[in-house]
Amino acid sequence: MKKTLIFLLLTSFAQIAQAQIKISGRIANIKEKHVELLYQGNKDGLVDSIPLQEDGSFTYENKNIKTPHRMSITNRKVVQIQLFMAPGYDLSITVDASDKETYKKTLSYSGGLGSMTNRYFSNTSKIDSIFNDANKDPYKEYFYDGLKKDKKFSAFYTLLEKNYANSAKLEWREMEDKFEQLGYVKIFDVLNDATNLNSTLFTWILEIFPAFLKNYYVVTDEKLLNQTYPNLHITSITFSGAVYDHVATILLKRSIENAILFEDIQELYTYIQKLSVEPQQEILNLLNSRKGELERLQANQPSPTFALKDLNGKTHHLSDFKGKVVYIDIWASWCGPCLDENPFLKKINNQFKDNKDLAIISIASFDAKYRDRRIKIIEKDQMDWLQLEDTDDSFAKAYQAFAIPRYIILDKKGNIVNSDAPRPSNPEKLIPILTRELQKK
Repeated sequence: MKKTLIFLLLTSFAQIAQAQIKISGRIANIKEKHVELLYQGNKDGLVDSIPLQEDGSFTYENKNIKTPHRMSITNRKVVQIQLFMAPGYDLSITVDASDKETYKKTLSYSGGLGSMTNRYFSNTSKIDSIFNDANKDPYKEYFYDGLKKDKKFSAFYTLLEKNYANSAKLEWREMEDKFEQLGYVKIFDVLNDATNLNSTLFTWILEIFPAFLKNYYVVTDEKLLNQTYPNLHITSITFSGAVYDHVATILLKRSIENAILFEDIQELYTYIQKLSVEPQQEILNLLNSRKGELERLQANQPSPTFALKDLNGKTHHLSDFKGKVVYIDIWASWCGPCLDENPFLKKINNQFKDNKDLAIISIASFDAKYRDRRIKIIEKDQMDWLQLEDTDDSFAKAYQAFAIPRYIILDKKGNIVNSDAPRPSNPEKLIPILTRELQKK
């Protein structure tokens, strides 16, 4: 009966899916000039940035939200405004962000369609006074059912979080016993039930479950060993229908955003083809856009340039290194994997220190406010090659190096050899590339 109800609700939603959402209001005593609108239920849920006026007032409209969602407005500090959001919703929100206590006391929802449903977040203990016959919101049953399922999946989610890394080295059969103790005898049937997708907690479970299966060696087929995207592979053989669409879309968006080389993208088509029509088109549009961005970072393209200062304040231009092979290390003092590479990079530097045709350059990015700590690291690790400071992160962003460390090799003409080059800790791959480029005229 519940599955039928949710199906009927989703079918009726299609009739009003063209309506835009509108959110307006005022966030008093906020320092930021914008807040973020996020989807809840996945880590990559940024929808948009909402600009704020000087007094914290704002108005935001969006025609692209076609189905109901749990969302939030946040400055990633005090402001964490939870929302039920659906086509046609017209909300007015006011809150004072002076501190957490004031925030809780002053958060208020009003406006048109959806305002009564959203008042749930002002006082979650009064759920029955919100989701009743007086509330004429056509989406109220969808959100009410999702809240009940959040409660239902709470113990399951806690179990997954506690055992995610499998630090206790449990066998999968032991985890299945734990699932059964919670009432989940056929766990894969539960997870493939698309009517649970209105539960935020359920979607969080879906997002971590492929990696959970990998950690417990549930999927051990030979293909997995050679996969660039193991979680996508596991998703493709674990989930189906709307659940596959949900999980795969999240993972595909993340993979496309983090892709650096064309070959990284090519492997994604297998998983894109399994999507239903609408999410498939969304992903293909994103993929084609990303291809255009990656075009300029492929081999033989001219490198983005820089004019960066060293630790003594002297400016260095990329053009200064014409005629040399350049090995660039983009790093930060807070980045553990970056620091792990320093001893290996020092070995590479020592190996080639007498070769005047090779320049090794470390460029500190996303690290401007940690300069003092960085200098101490440079001294401790004896990083005696050129150290530059990308204080506005412009060079790193030009290479879309949002995941670091990142290594880049340029040829003697200043063209890209590899925009995602082997790390110093992989000299078997790195040194032959450097040697080959050094031998060229």
